[in-house]
Amino acid sequence: MRDAELVAGILDGSVDFAVLWDEYWSRVYDCVRRMVGDAELARDLANCVMERANEQLARFDANKGSLWTWLHLKVRTVVIAYFRRPRLRTVSLEVLDGSREPTCEGPEQVYERAAVWRAVDGLPEPERSVLALNYHDGYSWDEVARLLGTSARTVRRLAMRGLSMLRGRL
Repeated sequence: MRDAELVAGILDGSVDFAVLWDEYWSRVYDCVRRMVGDAELARDLANCVMERANEQLARFDANKGSLWTWLHLKVRTVVIAYFRRPRLRTVSLEVLDGSREPTCEGPEQVYERAAVWRAVDGLPEPERSVLALNYHDGYSWDEVARLLGTSARTVRRLAMRGLSMLRGRL
């Protein structure tokens, strides 16, 4: 069944969404797995992609590309959103029991860091994602390339451009 016919059938109720799910879920999962590197997380994110696809299926336009291209965009959006979400901070038990004093930044360092991240948030999407994944989340440039599904050379170029933009803003 062609993409447009499949989507039209799902939207008019003559075809169950499970047909699309069965046809594309493993491909979505494989793509997410390559990006995140963890099987369990990939399963969760792939399910999220398919649920979003079900909710937004009316937005699919066969004239703009294939169903896989549309789903791949959903994959990238879900994975990037996952990595951009705030992480819970872990605290050492030694700090909690008072046997060791926690090290803290002064207000100047906190303010400086906040100003830098506000400037990073103002960057265009590819540069912002590349810098956030590397500097904030601690991924290497090669890992960032793998997560975003692009080459390491492209990631380095985006990072250089993003850092150049930051220098101009700060």
